[in-house]
Amino acid sequence: MIYGMFTDTSIKGRNLDSVNKDGWTLCSVSTFVVDFGAESFYVFLIEINFIVGAFTGFLFFFHFDNILKGRITPEKKENNKGTSYHKGWKQNIIEVFGINWYLTCISPFIHSPLPGNGIDWFVNDKKK
Repeated sequence: MIYGMFTDTSIKGRNLDSVNKDGWTLCSVSTFVVDFGAESFYVFLIEINFIVGAFTGFLFFFHFDNILKGRITPEKKENNKGTSYHKGWKQNIIEVFGINWYLTCISPFIHSPLPGNGIDWFVNDKKK
């Protein structure tokens, strides 16, 4: 592209002229490759939505798997010997979302008291 600007080459019917700067935008070199029109703007928005959805979807499934198995992220490492907070998938969900866990999936504003106090935890010893 830069070489084309010095040799007065044309791309997509536009002249890459290094002397005449009329009609140049802030991303002047990019306009020869990507046409900044309404269609490309909508394609850009769709791509951004897909990327953000993929990242948040990955994080959702990663952490939901941790909730179902009653562990935190550092405990996901292999050969982790120590304590286990795993009580079964349903009890793990109740520990996180409360007694009305099926309603808190609909709205987080629904009152759902937690079974514990947040300080004392039931622990299974894995070392036995």
